[in-house]
Parts: sequence; structure tokens; C-alpha cells
Amino acid sequence: MEKMSNKKGTSPTVPPGQDPDGAATDVAATPQSLVTQELVEIALRNDKSPNAQLVSWECRDFTRPGDNYACVVSSVEVDYKEGGEEHHVTYVVKLNPCRHMFNEYVHDVFHKEGLFYRDVVPELNKCLREAGMATLSVPKFIHAHLERNKEVIILEDLRPRGFKMFDRKKGQDFAHAELILKELGRLHAASVLLQRQNPNTSLLERFPFLEDLFLKTGAQEDETLKTMFANNFAGAKSIAESTPGYEHAFGWIENFSPKAFEIMCKEVLPSSAALTVINHGDCWTNNLLFRYNADGNPIEAILLDLQVSRTCDPGCDLSYFLYSSFNGEDRNANLEDFLDIYYDSFKQVLDAGKTQVPYTRHELADNFGDHYMFGIMMGMVFAAIVLADSEDVMDFTKIKEENMEESMQEWGERTTKVINKSPLAQSRLLCLFDELVKRGEIPSKE
Repeated sequence: MEKMSNKKGTSPTVPPGQDPDGAATDVAATPQSLVTQELVEIALRNDKSPNAQLVSWECRDFTRPGDNYACVVSSVEVDYKEGGEEHHVTYVVKLNPCRHMFNEYVHDVFHKEGLFYRDVVPELNKCLREAGMATLSVPKFIHAHLERNKEVIILEDLRPRGFKMFDRKKGQDFAHAELILKELGRLHAASVLLQRQNPNTSLLERFPFLEDLFLKTGAQEDETLKTMFANNFAGAKSIAESTPGYEHAFGWIENFSPKAFEIMCKEVLPSSAALTVINHGDCWTNNLLFRYNADGNPIEAILLDLQVSRTCDPGCDLSYFLYSSFNGEDRNANLEDFLDIYYDSFKQVLDAGKTQVPYTRHELADNFGDHYMFGIMMGMVFAAIVLADSEDVMDFTKIKEENMEESMQEWGERTTKVINKSPLAQSRLLCLFDELVKRGEIPSKE
């Protein structure tokens, strides 16, 4: 057998099982140290064949600050032999960030995503194939290691197929949005087909890990989570306070932000069985990839990062996407067309599967309207996250639970800094304030 090589990025600076002072801990020293030869060999066999022989492997980071938050995304380059010939393949690896905080939440999101790829996607794809439809546009799942504090998910590397991220500092345009809305419609419809196969057992009963993370026992009582969420509105408050005519918006945000986490938890509760579908849960620019033709036009989209997938109303996914990833003018000008695109895609799958469509286009619009506040919240939160430069991104590896209050203050200051130096972020927020005025949440600025 060939000598193995893990040439870069896989050796911890501190031995696993110890912290820098030598005390026992279950958290590895670095995310890259979680990638082991055994995991690479399992991935290779799963992806290629039991006869594939590992020759060497190497971790290579390729993402930038601001691209990922709940995990670390890296890649593993693998040389192997099969059938007497040498080959090369690269995998994307999602790694526990090893931050020594929020370990339970990190485990939950990895557990959810790993099981979603492993257990849910094959069932949804089976339903789509039986209806004569294409399977979901998600990465090929290779392997998931879900041991607590050592979580690793290994997926297909989509870069060789030409997929790349959309510039998060630009609002999504119509051509990109059309691809995503069609795919959301197919995802939601596939979950309806799956539910109809066993109508007496809900999808949540069948896949308990689809429970929303913030609805789990204890999450709603977590004061740290509430404080973190409230601090995300610091930038919005700053713009409202400093922009003439938006003083009422400042007062509204000041009153709203401490309650935002509680409101979010209510928003993701399913309103009825008829409206319950499997949601992506985190559908925004960073979690989408696109492939382009020779003219630079998007022709295919991939949904990524299913770490907060859940069962809830379609309006949650739609409002999350349309308020987090668009400039206000583009969203407002095309909203009815966007809902048409989604609904036509949703209905097409169910018609092909000879299944009754559970809600009308009018009911969809009502459901989207019922969840607009969820979208407004996400839009305010993401205005800073989406548009932050690398130097302004919070380094969560340096946060310690004992100085959480100080860290949350810094997070609020960084959010405000990003907003104040970004005309695009300010424009997005003012559009959100105007929508709150239109919907009667805050008084008119006149």
C-alpha cells in the first residue's frame, strides 16, 4: 500500500483531547484536525468504489471570512488508485468550527444537515423520479461523521462543474432569483409528495431532526441567544436614528429587537398541515451556487447548507430569501412574478405526481404576507452580514463564554460600522423601513 500523506492543514496545534493548558476537553484544537485518514478513505470508497486505494490527501482552505458562520468549510484533495490507474478528486468538507462555545447548537446543526442529506434527500428524489421529474439540485452527499465535537460532513466539490457563488454584496437579480424560486418550489412540492405517501405520519414524526432548532426545549429560554439576536439590529437602529424622517423606525426597532427572537420562534411554527412543507431554512445568497453559460447568464442553481432545514410554511422560505438577498426596489418590482415562478414550479411537480395542490396561488400570497415580518427581520440581520468586508467580519473563534457580553457589544459595533459605510446596506434598510410603514407597523415619516 502507498504511503499516506496529510501534508497540510490536518495537524492540530494542540493535541486533541486537551486545551492549551493541558486540561481534558472533547473539542478538537482546529477544524482541519477533524479530517482523518479514516474519514478520507470512507469518503473515497463511498464516492468511487470499494476498490479505490488512497494514495495521499491534503486539506486546502478556499473560503473567505464572511462566507460561513455556523461551520468551517474547507476541501480535501485526494490522490488515489483504481483499476491500476492514478486519479485525483477533491471533496468539500464542512467542519465543526471548534470554538469552545455553543457546542450543543453546533452539534445540532451538523446532525440535522448530515441526516438531511443521508435520509431525506434520497426519499425526496425518489418521489421526484417517480413523478418523472429531475432530482433536487443539491450537492452529492459523500459521508457524514457526526460524533459530538468532531462533526465532519463530506460533499461533492461543485467547482469542477463550474458552480460558483454569487457576489453577496450585490442584490440578486431576476435571472438568478428565477432559478432559486423554481428549486424551492420543487423542494417544497417533493415534500408534499413524500407526505402523501404516508398521510397518517407527519414528516416531523418521520424525521424528528427537522424540528426547528430554536423551538427545541430550552432554546427559547436561552438569554444568550436572545441577546445575540437583538444585537443584530444595532446597524438598523443606527441608520434609522441618523436618517431624517425615519425617527419612528428607530423607536420601533428599539422596542422590537428585544422581542425579535421570540417573534422568530413564532414565525417558524407551521400554521396548518395543508401548508406544511420541508423548508430549506437558510436560503440566502451565501448558501446558493450558480453555473453560467458562455455569455455569463445563470443556467443552473444549487441549494447548499441545509443546517437549519425545518417543516413549516412555504412563506418562511420565500420571505427569508426575498428579504435577505435582494435590493428593495428589485424585490418590490418583481414580487408578483417571483411568487408566480415559485407557484408554477410547485404545481408542476404535484401535477406530474398526480397529487392535489394543497394551496392556491392566492393562498400562497396570503401565506407570504403572513410571514413578511420574518423576512423583514432577516433582511435587517443580513444587511450587515451580506455586505461586510473581510476585515469587518466577527472572528467567532475568539469569543469565550466568560466575556460574552463584551463580545456581543463588539458584534453590535461591527454591525453598525458595516451599515454606516455601505450605501447599499443603508438603501436596503430604508426600503425595509418603508415596507413597515406601508404595512402599518410604524407611522409614516411625513
